[in-house]
Amino acid sequence: ATKMSLGEVVSSNVFDGDSDFFQFVSPDGPRDYMRLRLTNQSTTLHPQVTIFDGEKSRLNGISKSDAADLELLFGVMPSQTTYVQVSPFYSGGGSYSLKVEPAKAFDEFEPNDMITEAKPISTDKTVDLNILHEKDADYFSFQAKSEKVVIPVQNRSTTLHPQLVIFDAQKSKIDQRQSSEPADLRYELNTSAGATYYLQVSPYYSTG
Repeated sequence: ATKMSLGEVVSSNVFDGDSDFFQFVSPDGPRDYMRLRLTNQSTTLHPQVTIFDGEKSRLNGISKSDAADLELLFGVMPSQTTYVQVSPFYSGGGSYSLKVEPAKAFDEFEPNDMITEAKPISTDKTVDLNILHEKDADYFSFQAKSEKVVIPVQNRSTTLHPQLVIFDAQKSKIDQRQSSEPADLRYELNTSAGATYYLQVSPYYSTG
C-alpha cells in the first residue's frame, strides 16, 4: 500500500479488474472522523472505495454505478494505520485523485473515552455531543443537587442505537439503559445531594 499524508492529494490510475491500495496514519489527538474525497478524472471509472483498519478488517465503503466523484466520512482510532482500496465498482477503469483529511468532528469534551477522563457537566445544562465510531464511548461526571436526577439522552442520529450506563462515586456500575433502535433514552436516578456520579454514553451495538 502506498503511504500518503493527511491532506495530500494523490493522483493515480486504476485498470479494469485492478485495485490501488493506500495507507495513512490518523492524528494523535482526540478520536475523529476522516473525510475521504475521490475526484473522478475519467468517464469510464465507476469508482469503489473500501476502508480497512490496521488489522485489515473492513471498516466502511462506498461505490458509484456511474463515473462520479465520491465522498466518505469514517471514524478511526487515534494514531491508527488505515488502508484505502480504490477499484472499479464492476467494470472499466480510469484516472482519479484521492485526498484524506481530518473532519475535526469531535466535540468539546474529547478526549473522554475512559471513566478516568470523565468530563464534568452540570445537571441543569444541555450539552451537544458526538459519538464518532462504533467503539467510541463518552464519559461524564456530575454532582447531584437533589435526591433525584433525570437523565435524558436525546438521539439526533438515525444510526446511533444508544446505551447509557450510570456509575456511583466509586465508579461502580449502578444501572444501564439501551435501545435496539435509534431512539431517545431517559433515566430517573435516585441520588444523594452533593455526591458525584458518572455516565457513559456509547453505541449499544451499531455505529455512532
